[in-house]
Amino acid sequence: MALRRCGCSFCRKQGGRYTSDPNGKLSIKISDADNINRYNFGHKTADFINCTICGGLPFFTSEINGNSFAVINVNCLDKVDQLTENDTLLSSNTETKEHRLARRKKNWIGNVTYK
Repeated sequence: MALRRCGCSFCRKQGGRYTSDPNGKLSIKISDADNINRYNFGHKTADFINCTICGGLPFFTSEINGNSFAVINVNCLDKVDQLTENDTLLSSNTETKEHRLARRKKNWIGNVTYK
């Protein structure tokens, strides 16, 4: 899977690298909701999930037309050093809300469930 970096100031400061498989499936289980924060900014089209224990941002979700989409921050995975450094920079500072949602719908994991 390809790695991507977002060009917005928030993601640049976090140093996140993201991946997703549009044909994949992601099941999210949050054991203690008190240990996460949801953060959004700009167009308010995505929830950035933040762990209050370690400070990591393991994944982001976006609701589009009633469906949940997600992208994973590989820097929060074990053995991240085994992943390629050939990632692609995305420039989202200039994206319109519509373009951003269309890109997510095309590239992000489209089968997301919460347990």
